[in-house]
Amino acid sequence: MKASNSGGDSGYSNYNSGYKAVAPTCPDLVVQSPSVSDTTLTTGQSFTVSATVKNQGDGTSANSTLRYYRSTNLTISTGGTQLATDYVVSLAPNELSGESATFTAPTTTGTYWIGACVDPVNGESNTENNCSSGVQFTVNNTTEGDSYEPDNSSSFAKRIRMNETQVHSIIPASDIDWVKLNFSAMQCVKIKTKGSAGDTRLWLFDSNFNKIAFNDDFEGSFSEIQVDGLTSGNYYIKVDGSQGGEISSYQLSLSSCHGGGSFPWIMFYPAITGSGR
Repeated sequence: MKASNSGGDSGYSNYNSGYKAVAPTCPDLVVQSPSVSDTTLTTGQSFTVSATVKNQGDGTSANSTLRYYRSTNLTISTGGTQLATDYVVSLAPNELSGESATFTAPTTTGTYWIGACVDPVNGESNTENNCSSGVQFTVNNTTEGDSYEPDNSSSFAKRIRMNETQVHSIIPASDIDWVKLNFSAMQCVKIKTKGSAGDTRLWLFDSNFNKIAFNDDFEGSFSEIQVDGLTSGNYYIKVDGSQGGEISSYQLSLSSCHGGGSFPWIMFYPAITGSGR
């Protein structure tokens, strides 16, 4: 027969283990701060996408994979066009991992969005926030009517020869055309832009990119430079849009102005000297 205590219990003392239940720690991966190296691209142009993976949970995450997606709208999801993947190391709570990848712009012009999603890991507290927002970029076609692209920097400049006329374009509006020329003897040259619509600016540089001459409006909104006494060597021409607008097509010509003399002189219209490279 069991003895009863004064409390009327069964004779066994109540037992409190002293342990307290502890909530499990869980990782939570998110993709932050997506960006692109250039928001205005030409078809086939290379560009870089960057993003940061953060573990905003209170538990360490396992290794994961970051997947880059292209979309036709702001929403980035695993249903988009997957472009590439990146390995993401294990992350402690609040730890960040910067990621980036290089891509080629689509061959079809238009407006696109790009972003990234990180694969869920075991024990993740929230798997609905693993994708970044989308970053918008625009793709334009500069090859139509302009076989000299890419020529946006002096390192890509194509050569123009004496008495040659080339057809270029300024697309997009931020486009710059660089052209190189070479003389084996002293020359007097005339460099000219011409077109049915548009507004160009025109520079001439020596081989060290010191400005020799500049012109904005000579014949209407197009440009012309005449320079006498250029010694043998390499020179560079730079053309851009004066008013920040696109120029679908313009002609760039190089010809002799039949000058002479042993000392270089510069004639450009109007006499503008204040614009730099």
